[in-house]
Amino acid sequence: MAGLGNYLRSEILFIAGIHPEQKARNLSRGQLGKLARTTLAISQRSYTLEGVTLPDRQYKALRKTGSQLRQSALLCVWSRKPALSAMPQKIQRSSANTRRIYTCANCQPLTTAGG
Repeated sequence: MAGLGNYLRSEILFIAGIHPEQKARNLSRGQLGKLARTTLAISQRSYTLEGVTLPDRQYKALRKTGSQLRQSALLCVWSRKPALSAMPQKIQRSSANTRRIYTCANCQPLTTAGG
């Protein structure tokens, strides 16, 4: 995914549930559709809310606290440690094409075609 920037790439792939090492040609039709919808929705959300990618409910709850929020607290995985999933697991930082990327092995399993 070129042109979106590192943090959006990590956020979009996490929310779509797609591992960054998966090749587009190996994604199912459903995965491609979800990736396309997520790319548009998260890009628009980030633009509108000045970089925020958290779901509305979580974002509104944080805003109600009235405290100063660090930018990384307003993102799902970028520079975060806990995954926002039912099973707590650390977010893994790695490199893809010399750019850092954050993933959750639980939420973004590396699968093969059709899997």
